[in-house]
Amino acid sequence: MFLNELEKRLQKLIIILNELPVVVEGKHDVNALMGIGVERENIYEYKKIKDLFLKNPEKVIILTDRDKRGKELQIKLSQELQSHNIGVDEQARKKFFSIFRVLTVEGIVKKHEEIEKVIKNGKSLHRHSKVHDKRKPSNRWDG
Repeated sequence: MFLNELEKRLQKLIIILNELPVVVEGKHDVNALMGIGVERENIYEYKKIKDLFLKNPEKVIILTDRDKRGKELQIKLSQELQSHNIGVDEQARKKFFSIFRVLTVEGIVKKHEEIEKVIKNGKSLHRHSKVHDKRKPSNRWDG
């Protein structure tokens, strides 16, 4: 049940990321999102946000890193977008970081590979980003 739910959440997130424009910090973030299936024409580096204004979307997703700089940038971008009457989808951002549990957007590449492995092999994701196979007994306590 857990794996099926994880797979559904991941697929739903990728659909959302392809429906709304996504604003990121830089090229590494662009490549990371493309690596999980987000279309390039839907991703905007924040330095090129003026290109996004020309499309005049109703709503966008801001995916900046969860460090101090990223949070400050998120606030600044959100204010700038809203001043142009463009809404910001905060729920999509929360879902993104909830599923991937990373601090940086580019960190999703490795995490996505782990999640895909989990889905494919029926393993469970360990809390510290390690993949642990529940079907094999641990020899950790064997002398």
